[in-house]
Amino acid sequence: MEKILIVSKTPKGIEQLAGIISAYSCNDISCAFTCCEAKQKLCIQDFDMILINTPLTDDSGLHLAELADAKGVGIILLVSSALIDKVQAATEEMGAFLVEKPLNPPLLIQAVRFVAAAQRRLAFLRQENTKLAQKVEDLKVIDRAKCCLMQYLNMTEKAAHRYIEKQAMDTRADKRRVAERILKTYEY
Repeated sequence: MEKILIVSKTPKGIEQLAGIISAYSCNDISCAFTCCEAKQKLCIQDFDMILINTPLTDDSGLHLAELADAKGVGIILLVSSALIDKVQAATEEMGAFLVEKPLNPPLLIQAVRFVAAAQRRLAFLRQENTKLAQKVEDLKVIDRAKCCLMQYLNMTEKAAHRYIEKQAMDTRADKRRVAERILKTYEY
């Protein structure tokens, strides 16, 4: 289950939010009473989600939300109905989920589920992005190796490509390793 940080200025607020969240079957809950304490916890531990019951004693909660956003943490801000439009405008870029106070427990659970699902989707997309970036990097190395073969051995691009593929099959290595050996031979 998700690792959640609850930030509220009062023990009663923490207790109420933790009770609602634990009904969602989340057992990995940490708490903080101030923005400073929450920032320290965010720097030390990894969290999937942060619930900020605004305002806090030492901050409005927006700076904390910015730090959480920079770390890729899902954000739920509990905001009074009088300030919701102002906070919405300030947090629009970071994608924080706002829940209006007074608190409606089923709505909070729905927000937690939504943010948790969004975080899982983002994690999947980050993994895919990393894989694609690695493939692009591999293709760059392979293309440089093909250029070396074309330049130094007067191969055509098709022949250089075939050569790298054949070497990869013969040596049971991937094409990037073969390309790196070619580059080591001709570029260094």
